[in-house]
Amino acid sequence: MRLGQSPGYINQIEIGKSNPSIEMLIYICEELGVTMSAFFDDTQKHPLLVDAIIEQAKGLNKTSLESILYVMKNMKR
Repeated sequence: MRLGQSPGYINQIEIGKSNPSIEMLIYICEELGVTMSAFFDDTQKHPLLVDAIIEQAKGLNKTSLESILYVMKNMKR
């Protein structure tokens, strides 16, 4: 990961001895390819896939979204 910070500083964040600034947190999320929401949501098992699904869904019409929702609900049964 290239964040422009020393490995020691990154290690301090990783082990909980230091907290990143908001700016650094944004860089970390960008480098990992996740949203801040996904970064902090520890309930999602596959945050990158969820984000990709949401991104693809943004371009769909109402009928398509309703169809996908129907399929998803049936898959959970």
